[in-house]
Amino acid sequence: MRIDIFCRVIDNFGDAGFTWRLAQRLSQAPLENHFTMPSRDLYRVFCDQPEIIYQLAGTKALERAQQNNLQILPWSSAAHLMSLDEFPDVILETFSCGLPEIYQQQLQHRNRDQLPLLINIEYLSAEAWTNSHHGLRSLSASAQDISRYFYFPGLTPQSGGVLAGFEAKLTHPPDTLKPFWEQIQHPATQKISIFNYAGDTLAPFLSQLQTLQKPITCFICAGLPTKGTRDWLEISEFCSPQQRDYLQLIPIPFIPQEDYDWLLLACDLNWVRGEDSFVRAQFAGKPFIWDIYPQTELVHQKKMAAFLDIYWQNSPKELQTLGRLAMQNGPVSAWWKSLDRLKEHTIAWQSVLQKNFQKDDLADRLRTFMNQKLKQS
Repeated sequence: MRIDIFCRVIDNFGDAGFTWRLAQRLSQAPLENHFTMPSRDLYRVFCDQPEIIYQLAGTKALERAQQNNLQILPWSSAAHLMSLDEFPDVILETFSCGLPEIYQQQLQHRNRDQLPLLINIEYLSAEAWTNSHHGLRSLSASAQDISRYFYFPGLTPQSGGVLAGFEAKLTHPPDTLKPFWEQIQHPATQKISIFNYAGDTLAPFLSQLQTLQKPITCFICAGLPTKGTRDWLEISEFCSPQQRDYLQLIPIPFIPQEDYDWLLLACDLNWVRGEDSFVRAQFAGKPFIWDIYPQTELVHQKKMAAFLDIYWQNSPKELQTLGRLAMQNGPVSAWWKSLDRLKEHTIAWQSVLQKNFQKDDLADRLRTFMNQKLKQS
């Protein structure tokens, strides 16, 4: 069985991060082969910026991927492999990224009974309409006579699910974070990881943390957060820890995905962004602020509202108010003292996610969905 997965990196790392995590999960357990002869499943990830996936993966994960028959390939190589008669059984198109033109043309020349199953993995959403659209077939396929289905990840049992978390031991930090182990395990400070889009919200947040006059350590992830923090500090380079009153700011280099997951578990508050780190923060069971990816016509605000309605359902109104205030970048002083109460809620939400998805996550559900459609073809 061949499964081809396509990914285009629009900006930042979210698309590549999700695709890589999904590919790993799928390759960990084989699909039920729909042919009469058994064969080992082959997973091929075609990305227009494969170097980003290599960065996100790290050495250990790449070694596991090789053992699981998972390949990372440049976008341009897809057409060449098709010319060698290496046709897939399943195509996963992430976030409507499209397919290489020549690749798609070659698919159209296949006999009807040899056409692959085409599934578009949509962006995660908590909006109610996605549940009724999940798993539906497109009226107009992107490739002639190829069935194209829409798969909607989500946070409810009726959705396509989310990728489950993992169990990590905080007593054993990954090598990339060992230089910061002393600050991470310091018992007298509140620890915050910051991996957001920076924008116009980071500087006021840091200023408000400083005015709290409480020992706080912020681990600033590489990229936009580092640049935004550098501007707030008004320094030319931010490559070493900086102290402003009781506030300590520590720049973190680019670290593999699994190491970032560990950092989320180690912190008391996580400022995350996009989709992948947003889901990981929820499985970490720590309070978080979601810097949702901005979209035209304020579509992202509807997605945020839908998530908050699910996330805070059946919670005390007072706590809901504080939690929504934090999520919407309200005054830090208004909700900071309630951080422990917010943590209790995130732990309860973590339990809900684990109950719904730990043994039946997005990869499991997608695998079942693929098997059902392959048997019908």
